[in-house]
Amino acid sequence: MIDMIKDLAQAQKYCWEACYYKTLIKAMEDADYQRMGYTQTPKQQAFMKDWLRDPEEFENRMRDKDHGEWPLSRRGEFRHEEGQYGRPYGEYLEARKHYTESHSAMDKADMDKYAGEHLMSAMTAIRTIYGDADPELRKKIKADFSKLVADMPT
Repeated sequence: MIDMIKDLAQAQKYCWEACYYKTLIKAMEDADYQRMGYTQTPKQQAFMKDWLRDPEEFENRMRDKDHGEWPLSRRGEFRHEEGQYGRPYGEYLEARKHYTESHSAMDKADMDKYAGEHLMSAMTAIRTIYGDADPELRKKIKADFSKLVADMPT
């Protein structure tokens, strides 16, 4: 008799556990698997769906296209062509970052090379603007550059 009571109690316990797990599974299936308090924008949801569908294809597309927020280069680093100062300055920033991390002579040479390219690009632009400027603007440009040179530490 006691064994029958224990068996009935255990059967009841298993039924309650089965009901609990059934409701838990239903709740998990109904959830949209987002973190609590975080809702993605439709653009983020589209990116995530594309990435889940085919991660390699998605990453290749992100590298090959300009998506504004994620302009990736082939090495996985950010491109700076669209930036305020253009490609040479962006390459200088990347080289400076690598040199800061490694302190190698090769990275230092790259950093110096890209710095020179950026300076040449800037000087060419300034020469062009100066050549096209009227006398009043030329005076202002000369004064601004004289001040810049005077403010530079030696």
